Amino acid sequence: MNKLMSREIKLGDRSHRIVFGSLQDLGSEMSKAGLRGKALILTHHRIMRLHGKALLEGLKKFKTVICEIPEGEKSKSETGLAQVYESCNRNRIERDDTIVCFGGGVVGDLGGYAASNWSRGMNVVQVPTTLIAQVDSSIGGKTGIDWHGIKNKIGTFKQPRLIFTDTSVLSTLSDRQFRNGMAEVVKYGILDMKIWLMLIHKGDILARNAEKLNELVWSCANLKCDVVEKDEFDVHGHRAKLNLGHTIGHAIEGALDFKLLHGEAVSLGLIAAAKLSMKEMTIQESDTPIHRMLESYGLPTKLKNMDKNRIIELMFSDKKVKEGKLRFVLIKKIGNVTFPNEVSVEEVKKVLD
Repeated sequence: MNKLMSREIKLGDRSHRIVFGSLQDLGSEMSKAGLRGKALILTHHRIMRLHGKALLEGLKKFKTVICEIPEGEKSKSETGLAQVYESCNRNRIERDDTIVCFGGGVVGDLGGYAASNWSRGMNVVQVPTTLIAQVDSSIGGKTGIDWHGIKNKIGTFKQPRLIFTDTSVLSTLSDRQFRNGMAEVVKYGILDMKIWLMLIHKGDILARNAEKLNELVWSCANLKCDVVEKDEFDVHGHRAKLNLGHTIGHAIEGALDFKLLHGEAVSLGLIAAAKLSMKEMTIQESDTPIHRMLESYGLPTKLKNMDKNRIIELMFSDKKVKEGKLRFVLIKKIGNVTFPNEVSVEEVKKVLD
């Protein structure tokens, strides 16, 4: 995908652009954003093997160093953070230099958090390479690491100087990783009818048709940009709606020691949210369309042998809990969700059953 598309995310002195283009254009876009000096590329070995040549070509005007971390959620930890800090120290990365997060959500969250702390704050650029990162996690400035099985418990808000997305890299994703990202896309479809209608015509998306996929990713990214502009720090309830399916989803991830991918857990969380919505709000349509949509993209809708008590315990560490009460994003109908909604532990247990 070579045609450049961009928009500004308007956040006052933290405003920045999200650009869709080819990796070869990354360096020029970073220069336009006022970035100079060294670029520490935080990534995985596999990503560099597949796309590193194009990335380095795009960054040829920058002095680059590479920090590779192991793939998987386990790297989003104090151990992974220490590895980034050690690389910054070894390569004499200074405050005016930039961490380039070249990977999925784990890389983006970890690199953003490291950038918010190293030298009391340095530049970060997000270059997401997975579907889930391109539509969601690279946008909005939420960074962090997991702690004792609790997802994103330690973190900061750190807006990047630039988000640069090349959807052509999605062609090399495994089928499982592609489905993983589709869970977040389905979430956006529940939030927005236009995206839901795009998902109904799934043939081109599953075939990874470049034009259709680019349109879908851009639509989801734009929706998140709009929400972030209204509620950057997640205090007014607008941004909380983006966590549809995540309260139970994050708890399932932690309870299973992250053996499920994030999107797989979110898929189960979306099913749970739909069922809770039927009980709590007399949802205007059954959960069947959501169930069928998730299944049509090969996502899980059932989970056996779960530790319900552990899931509920982890749910009480969710950031939306207030005064010890569980608060959920619930669905009135496709295109209309509400927050906050208090839900009892008993109702959650029934849904988990």
